[in-house]
Amino acid sequence: MNFLCRYFLSYFYSYIGLVFESGNTKYTLKKLSKLFLFFSFSFVFCFAQQNDIDIALKSADYKYLSGFFNSSIELNILDNEGLYSKVQAEIILKDFFQKNNPTNFTSKYTGFSKDGSKYSIGNLVTNSGNYRTYFFFKKIGDNMLIKEFRIERDK
Repeated sequence: MNFLCRYFLSYFYSYIGLVFESGNTKYTLKKLSKLFLFFSFSFVFCFAQQNDIDIALKSADYKYLSGFFNSSIELNILDNEGLYSKVQAEIILKDFFQKNNPTNFTSKYTGFSKDGSKYSIGNLVTNSGNYRTYFFFKKIGDNMLIKEFRIERDK
């Protein structure tokens, strides 16, 4: 999905350059406004997944969050570190949330690589302390799935 976002945005910017070089402003502005609407909706769709994950972390919804996990996931949550199945990772995450009730989550950094993968770093505030989160997403089929997830004590 992120590949599509970058593709649409690059196409949009190159199209804007062509529009202003052509000189026929009435025709091109009408076409440009339609194109802008299309890309606005595409842009919102691209970031909906990140917003869903943010909400799941704030509300300790481990089941919903695990729906974004790959079938096997590298997990590092405090003392639980290793390669786990999706089901095992869900159980570990459930245990973490039972001991650390979230009060807030803020996504701090998000980035993309050339191969379409994405990372996201955030701060999770819980009743027992603050934690730094790290997600690594990889495009698998048509979906962006979490391949690596870390929760570490914030220093």
